[in-house]
Amino acid sequence: MKEENKEQILQRQENARNNKLVTQIHTLSTVVITIFILLQFVSGRTSVVQLLLTFLLGPCVSIAMIILQKKEVDNPYIKHIASYGFALFFTYEMLTASESLVFILVVPMVYAVTVYGDVKYLIKINLGIFILNIIAVAGGAATGRFGYAGADKAVVQMVGVMLMAIASQYTVKTLQHNNAVKMENIIQNRDENLAVLQQVSSLSKKLEEGVREVHEQLEKLARVSLTTKEAMQQVTNGTIDTSNAVSSQLEQTESIQGKVEIVNEAAEIITNNMNKTVVALEKGNKDVDDLIDKANESVQNGKVVVEKLEKLDAYMNEMNTIVEIINNITEQTSLLSLNASIEAARAGEAGKGFAVVASEISGMATQTQEATLDITELINNVSSAINEVVKVAYNMIEGINEEKEKTEETAKSFVTISDNTQSIRGNIASLANHVEKLQTANQEIVTSIHTISSISEALTEHANETMNAEEENEAVRKEIEIRMKELMDMVKENKSE
Repeated sequence: MKEENKEQILQRQENARNNKLVTQIHTLSTVVITIFILLQFVSGRTSVVQLLLTFLLGPCVSIAMIILQKKEVDNPYIKHIASYGFALFFTYEMLTASESLVFILVVPMVYAVTVYGDVKYLIKINLGIFILNIIAVAGGAATGRFGYAGADKAVVQMVGVMLMAIASQYTVKTLQHNNAVKMENIIQNRDENLAVLQQVSSLSKKLEEGVREVHEQLEKLARVSLTTKEAMQQVTNGTIDTSNAVSSQLEQTESIQGKVEIVNEAAEIITNNMNKTVVALEKGNKDVDDLIDKANESVQNGKVVVEKLEKLDAYMNEMNTIVEIINNITEQTSLLSLNASIEAARAGEAGKGFAVVASEISGMATQTQEATLDITELINNVSSAINEVVKVAYNMIEGINEEKEKTEETAKSFVTISDNTQSIRGNIASLANHVEKLQTANQEIVTSIHTISSISEALTEHANETMNAEEENEAVRKEIEIRMKELMDMVKENKSE
């Protein structure tokens, strides 16, 4: 229906243009001929009646055509009024003319009518003109009227009319052919355009679907970006907590290191004292045969031994306190390494290195705890031995004056003291060895803590970079979403058109 309305509109516009051209040519031709008649009237060669008839048949018809065109530009009757009205006007002028060249004035009107492209209609007009010229030539030859100027000019007149008729017919046919070719091209172009429009419509649908899918993917990307951003924030917070914990652990580890050095110094002092005790025991053993004579000296040596052993017992108690502190710190280290492992698991791929270091710290903390258990056991053994030696020494001092006769038993007591002293000496050596291991493990813990601190800083920096990248991705996603919306709007506008 829309296509038919469009064709009707185009046809009406074409008729309006044709009517305008024909009206203008008709008006121009009739006005020119009327001017000629008016000049003849002024010169006295034409009557008033002829002038009035010329005006009525010519300009008056043109005025009527102009009025009709003003009311309806595509009026179909203008074509017929122009043709038949001018035919009547031209016939009157041909039959009343005093010049033979009047027939030439019909040429503009004939070619003006060709714009309608009506071959049959033009044949009728040309046939009427040809018959009218035959009548004018024949009547002129017979009567000398109608502007007859001789046979030669009459022949030229007829040939000219025939050529005009033939040329106008060929012109109309050529115009029709050209219009037909143009119409075929238009139809072909229309079909091609329709095909292209269908392709464009199909592409628009696909584009709309693609844009919709991209929009959905962008929404998913937004959700994933938000999740990643929140995860990175959690990682950042976790690494900050870990960093604080690592700093605290480093301080405690350094404190352990100081305590270990104190234990090491105490072990050296104990070793020196034990060496002195061994020397004293050896001397007492050598002088056991002269025990009675040197009882007083033995008592003094016994007091020295008791004092040394009491100091040794005090050192052992202090070492036991230090070992308890080390054990508490080791338990805290285990808890911190467990927390570090949990944070590393939250970090995923980025926390693998962090997890390895945390695992190493946990292992070393376990080793430290085992070492402290061994040290505690050794200290207990040493303390028990010291207590036993102290008891023996006190018994020796108390009974030295009463049991001078029992020198053999005293010698056995010295052997016992010597054996216990050697045992203490061995335990002290073992204690020194464990303290050295503890010092080495503690140093490794310090190194690992520094490594964890570096990894935490790197992980924090990576998390911050990831958050910044996610913020940039969010900005790009919003820009793409705006462009997708604009593209969707364009597609919808094209579909509506």
